[in-house]
Amino acid sequence: MCASTVGESVGDLAYLKHDSSIEPSGFELVTHPMEYRYAVEQFPWELLEQLEELGCRSDHSVGIHVHVSRDGFDSAAHIFRWAKLIYRNESQTVALARRRSNYAAFSPIARARVKHTAKDDLPRFGMDRYQAINPHPRKSLEVRVFAGSLNPQQVQAALAFVAATVEYTRALTCTQVVRHGGWEWEQFTTWVTQHEDYAPLRAEMEALECAS
Repeated sequence: MCASTVGESVGDLAYLKHDSSIEPSGFELVTHPMEYRYAVEQFPWELLEQLEELGCRSDHSVGIHVHVSRDGFDSAAHIFRWAKLIYRNESQTVALARRRSNYAAFSPIARARVKHTAKDDLPRFGMDRYQAINPHPRKSLEVRVFAGSLNPQQVQAALAFVAATVEYTRALTCTQVVRHGGWEWEQFTTWVTQHEDYAPLRAEMEALECAS
């Protein structure tokens, strides 16, 4: 019944698949590529609450994985700035994600290879896909940190975090980083509060007390 409810609600926006990390009776909901704003406006968010009422559950044992296309960045330098922002703010990102997971690790190896991730010339040895930022998909980067949820605000906040970090770092300059703390969490959260598009992220940051 839950699967058929999803199918009737999402239409062409998403599909269901099996994942080995989910119980035999469970399923994974996978959306097709879409822009952040389109997802917030067009996805049937009431579906998540309907699923909860039907007895479905999602928690920290499974994750929300958000892919961002490499084509969405201006350059390899932009990817570098973006990844550094996330890795330099591990504790805040983990708090916002509502979990710390071995399947989304902030590993020293991944940190050391951010330049390779940005240039898409990553040495494959010793670097699996279970990183906070999985660099292995061919045309995207996968942010794996967020805990699963049936709470619309939490899911929207995960999407907003990825979109906001990409846009925040798009025009971030070396001067802003070196002299004005451009990679600091407080600078990022201040920027988020100035952009209404990311209201779900701001609300979740405030709810989890990681807004500064």
